[in-house]
Amino acid sequence: MNKTTLHWSYLNFKDVPMDLYLYEDLEEVYLKENFITTIPKWLLNVTTLKFIHLAGNNLSAIPEEMYLLENLEFLDVSNNQIRELPKTIGLMDRLQRLNVSGNELTELPA
Repeated sequence: MNKTTLHWSYLNFKDVPMDLYLYEDLEEVYLKENFITTIPKWLLNVTTLKFIHLAGNNLSAIPEEMYLLENLEFLDVSNNQIRELPKTIGLMDRLQRLNVSGNELTELPA
C-alpha cells in the first residue's frame, strides 16, 4: 500500500497495529491517546518513518534500538510514564525534535 501518513489516534489500541508493515512508504504515524504500553521491536524495521506521535499512551520506556530508525526526525512521547531515556538516543543523527514532557524522567543521558 502506498500511504505516507496514518492517523490512528483515540482508537483505544493497546498495541501498535502490525498493519503498519503494509505501508511501505510510511513516513508519519499518529498513535496519540491510546493505551499502548510498549514500542514493539518490529516497528524499528519501518525505516521510512520520519515522525512518530505516541503522546498520551502508557509507555514506560523507549527501546534502546530506537536509533535504528535512521530517518526519524520527530518523536513525541509526551504524557506517558517514561522514567529514563536510552543512552542510544544520542545516536539518532536526524532527530530534530524530541518531546518527553509530562513523563516521570529523573535524569537525562550524558
